[in-house]
Amino acid sequence: MASFRIPKAHHAGLAKLLALEEGTKQKLLSALRDSSLASNPDALSKGVSAETGLPLDDVSSIITVLVSLYSLRSYLDLPIPEVAKQICDAIIESGDTELRLTVDSGPEFADYLSSLLEARSLIISSKVIDVWSEHEHAFCGARIFTDLRPVFGEEDAVLATGVVHMLKLSYHETDGVKEIYVAMDDSDVERLSDALELASVRSTNLKSILSEAKITQFE
Repeated sequence: MASFRIPKAHHAGLAKLLALEEGTKQKLLSALRDSSLASNPDALSKGVSAETGLPLDDVSSIITVLVSLYSLRSYLDLPIPEVAKQICDAIIESGDTELRLTVDSGPEFADYLSSLLEARSLIISSKVIDVWSEHEHAFCGARIFTDLRPVFGEEDAVLATGVVHMLKLSYHETDGVKEIYVAMDDSDVERLSDALELASVRSTNLKSILSEAKITQFE
């Protein structure tokens, strides 16, 4: 019996992969092996789609599944061929008509799946996701609301007013998206702007060093 179960969310990507013609399968494999757009799955999908002529949505669906399978391999510390074999066994035993794989065609597809999972660009993309997922809080979005805040005196007369900025930060945690609000005045906004500009300058300098060293960068 197969020890793996195929999540329903991955059925569409696997179905698209299984349905590819032989020539297209080889184009996909070559594109993954040769791609220099390995910084993240989105960039990889766009590059592979352009190289193979496959629809971007199809490629994204396939690469999402492959990245997930490689992460599973890393987590279980299993050889890639073993993971590929168990995935194929699980597909066959599921009896799902959407996933067209038989006992006879299983070994050949397992070999092909192993080759895909061994592609350097896919490995890098998978590891990039692992690195980013290790952060306790990951940036999601930001908005700044600017208001006038009056100071009232006796009989509700306005004595003074000032400008207050409210920074809304959204961030990812393991159990969903969280938000935090931070009040700022004009000097705070200026300090935040300076800090972001400095980060941008440092990023540009570091990327230049990485480029000269021919080290793959990820975003």
